[in-house]
Amino acid sequence: MTGAGNHEITRAVHPAEATGPGDLAIALTKGLIPLLGESRAGAAIVPEGTDPPEGAPAILIAMPLNRRSLPEAT
Repeated sequence: MTGAGNHEITRAVHPAEATGPGDLAIALTKGLIPLLGESRAGAAIVPEGTDPPEGAPAILIAMPLNRRSLPEAT
């Protein structure tokens, strides 16, 4: 995780549907990563090893991608 660990999350959303800092953008596929550059989310979950685009949320939570990662994230 990078960024402030005490950030309050109010809901999990698709990166394009984020409306504010309380939103957690879930971007676990390569096609969703570029959307983080324009996302209004305050935090994002991304695959481990992701190089986020400029403008991505300051708080990033990196997850290893395996069968168990998605249920643990939601």
